[in-house]
Amino acid sequence: MTDFSFISSPGEMNTFSFETAYKLLNFHVAKKSDSHKKPSIEHLGYVAGIVHINEEVEVIIKFLDRVEQLTKSQFYKKMVVIDDD
Repeated sequence: MTDFSFISSPGEMNTFSFETAYKLLNFHVAKKSDSHKKPSIEHLGYVAGIVHINEEVEVIIKFLDRVEQLTKSQFYKKMVVIDDD
């Protein structure tokens, strides 16, 4: 089982720290609406990059058919990290 304790709770700061965003790189994610079941390949994404825009660190999530750029609050609202175990 993977330890995701490095991801602080949404109430702590309004932006990712660079270190936290970096630790999320290459982790698989799914939208919370798809996480109740085993998501199909079309619904899985992975954290593919980090950007620093307007004093805010954001993560880039690559899905099969699209790319999303999310702030920390958007990430917690929309996504769940998938444990590989």
